[in-house]
Amino acid sequence: MNAKTIAALVALPLLAACAPEIESTIHVQDVLTVASEQQALSVPAVLRIPQSSEESCLKGLPRLIDNLKALAPVSGKGKCIEKEGDQLAEIETEMVVTTAGGKFDPNNLFVLETGVPNGDGSFALEFRLTRTLDEIVKALAANSDELQAEFDPAKFIITINNDSESSVGLAGNHVFIDGEPHLPEMEPLTLERRRSVEIIFSDVASEYVSDAKPYRIATVTAAQ
Repeated sequence: MNAKTIAALVALPLLAACAPEIESTIHVQDVLTVASEQQALSVPAVLRIPQSSEESCLKGLPRLIDNLKALAPVSGKGKCIEKEGDQLAEIETEMVVTTAGGKFDPNNLFVLETGVPNGDGSFALEFRLTRTLDEIVKALAANSDELQAEFDPAKFIITINNDSESSVGLAGNHVFIDGEPHLPEMEPLTLERRRSVEIIFSDVASEYVSDAKPYRIATVTAAQ
């Protein structure tokens, strides 16, 4: 374990709540099914966009939803929420879970790719945007007086739920897992059956993903 690297990761603050947020939950069994059947599936995801006030959010929400519909699926009517003192527009959309290079509807913004399992049952999970964050924000802000086209880097939150038949190993790649920093050289944690963990990207990882580059968030090792 590289103590200096860990110290550097710990020193990196999690992104502030005023940043846009992308959040989704994946189930281990879904990932295993996608890998074995080579067939993409979609899971719910939430996009939260900072707003100047509740009044501004309520006024601009219909336009924001219309703009998002041109980029990705939208479920429900959206809502305005307060989180940690900040006003956010919250809209339900989808994240595609697929194999690397797999085909899926291009009208999506968020993609989680699973690698081919190795001989030890391990496989990588990579997250990416189909467009850069700048492109997404500018598209959402189009024809809107309520939404500005400049924000802090996004906050990415992925919850992994182990609904498989046994525990799995989980090795994080420069991310925070349940608030603790995890590096590739650290011992993988054991995610017991019917348990879940929350993965939050560090600000460095978030900046990288914001440029629409794929980022390996973790390696999962399933039971043999």
